[in-house]
Amino acid sequence: MKLIKEKQTKIYTNVLLVFFAVFSLMALIHIVLNHFDTTSIGILKGFIVLTGGLVGLYVFVKQKNLLKIEKVNVSDIFIIVFLLGLFVINNLIFDTNSFGYKGISFLLLLDFTIISIGEELFYRGFVQTYINENTINKKMISNGNIFATILMTLTHIGFFSVLSPLFATTSLLLVIIFSLTAGYFRDKTKGIIIPVIVHLLVNLSHLYIPN
Repeated sequence: MKLIKEKQTKIYTNVLLVFFAVFSLMALIHIVLNHFDTTSIGILKGFIVLTGGLVGLYVFVKQKNLLKIEKVNVSDIFIIVFLLGLFVINNLIFDTNSFGYKGISFLLLLDFTIISIGEELFYRGFVQTYINENTINKKMISNGNIFATILMTLTHIGFFSVLSPLFATTSLLLVIIFSLTAGYFRDKTKGIIIPVIVHLLVNLSHLYIPN
């Protein structure tokens, strides 16, 4: 029993080490690139997130089903629509265009797409998959889903530096709900296609904010 606990502790430690290494690299790249060019922060952010997300590519070597979609039904579509509705309502009630998006553009769509793919590769493709493969899951919500959600929430605490306290709080709560939902689809469909699509739709929902 002790050996099992030690092994599982090592699994979580390994993920944390990768997590801190990836985000330290991301922060360094962001600082360097921002020093030379401040006009393309959106694309740079997408590039940085993708750099971190590439860690998730290891899954392609071990699993051939990452791009599969299984067991999606009407109730799942309802969950996705409900989630998007929460984000839109949150923006309508609390936001005053804090994100600074000025309409839809090709670069913005590219930015959102890269971010969605990169983050899902990292959180669902790497963190959730690695932990679930190496720990015993007896919960309705998998260990990997819970841990990926914790890490994703930590990386979005920065909301409090750019948004009003109330809007940052509600947005962070929605990040938790989103991450658990994306993790649910990762476990259910055995792939990350649905999580990526949901992530992209959530990001696009931020374009619908009051002026």
